[in-house]
Amino acid sequence: MNPAYLLVAHGSRDPRSQVALTRLGYQVSQCLESLSPVRPVLSGYKPTMETGPTLTLLPPQPPDYAYPVQTATLEGHPQPLHQQIMALVQALNCTTLRLLPLFLQAGVHVQEDLPREIALAQAALGSVCDFDCLPYLGHDTFLESLLRQAGERYPQAQPILLAHGSRRADGNLAPQQRAQALQAKVAYWSLAPNLTTVVEASIQNGSEEVLILPYFLFSGGITDQLASQVAHLQHQYPQVRFHLGNPLAHHPHFAFLLAQLLHL
Repeated sequence: MNPAYLLVAHGSRDPRSQVALTRLGYQVSQCLESLSPVRPVLSGYKPTMETGPTLTLLPPQPPDYAYPVQTATLEGHPQPLHQQIMALVQALNCTTLRLLPLFLQAGVHVQEDLPREIALAQAALGSVCDFDCLPYLGHDTFLESLLRQAGERYPQAQPILLAHGSRRADGNLAPQQRAQALQAKVAYWSLAPNLTTVVEASIQNGSEEVLILPYFLFSGGITDQLASQVAHLQHQYPQVRFHLGNPLAHHPHFAFLLAQLLHL
């Protein structure tokens, strides 16, 4: 049997995050069906970074139709993750579940919480379903291509990659590696050095244009605060041109690239 797929995200109290996650699951479903076609759902797509897929809406489905990609969250859901997984397996009657953790850093959630929840679900389900958990999303270097494309719009700007940050030192390796590949500086939302510190250091070193690349998946409370912070920095340093990029999931090729990861 073909596996069912599960995108596991952090979760948020901001409803925009859940809406974006649900939409992403639907889009990845469309892209997956193009890679293993049962019904054509893409029109004129070319699987390249330059063109990406052109998504079209699926025709209306019977009420019992289940899209191959489902979503779940560690936080912000009435049920803990292991119960969400169990309910999904039972509802779909699947024997294989492939999970993709949509986390950008290998912090506590990736190294402790997620393995624990998956183990609880696996123990409860026994041999009913085999689990295949892929590496967390931040492990994959295709994110560098998305970030690099955003930076190409402002070739003279000093790029700064802004990540959330992890209290585990090894949890910050992924953003540090992404920043190094992009020749960008790295700042953290919850750790030092923060964005203001890195921006001020860049200006002291002669930067007249700054590009902030959010290392986040979706829009939400943090990106709202980030936009306000960048507006404040622009007011404080009017001689510097500031640009603020979009969260990663806003990239038009993002869903297709996730589908490729799941399809491997």
